[in-house]
Amino acid sequence: MGTNYRMLLPAIWILAGLAASAAAYADAAADARKTITSIYTKRDAAEQKKDLEGSFSGISPNFVFITKDGQKGDVKLLKRRISPIFALMQNVKAKSQVQKFAVNGKNATATVKQHIEMLVVNGQSQMPQKFVADETSEDLWTKTASGWLQTRMKTLSETAALDGKTINERVNLADGTIKKPGATRKSK
Repeated sequence: MGTNYRMLLPAIWILAGLAASAAAYADAAADARKTITSIYTKRDAAEQKKDLEGSFSGISPNFVFITKDGQKGDVKLLKRRISPIFALMQNVKAKSQVQKFAVNGKNATATVKQHIEMLVVNGQSQMPQKFVADETSEDLWTKTASGWLQTRMKTLSETAALDGKTINERVNLADGTIKKPGATRKSK
């Protein structure tokens, strides 16, 4: 009987090591999710205060975004396009929810649903209008010496409405022009 235990001892040590390794990985993944979720929460709070810089917390200097229609840009372009909107925002309510989360080494992928409601002042009538938007994105995060930083955001789906009417137009991020659905650009 003593011989059987001696034969099992190496297997027990190996299995115990694997279990400890799996537990450490699960703890690291849970810590990463908690940290990244808290960054989304901080961004939501910053948007509600109309704090542009705070809404970009946790963004990597080499951040890239990809819109649903395939447009790409960096953090400077995104700030340039969003900054004027912040001036028009009132009574902002923002909420981000991590729906899926996976860690692979020093990278994490989060599928995030974001909801925002606000009043925006119409530039012509100077009257507030209710704006509501929902977006789901796949976000890539990288663990760096200064913590988790978001390196990419790819929009998977989006809807928006102004005073209850669906908005279908899209902004050309390069020049700020409005693109209507189905409209084609004239070739030069």
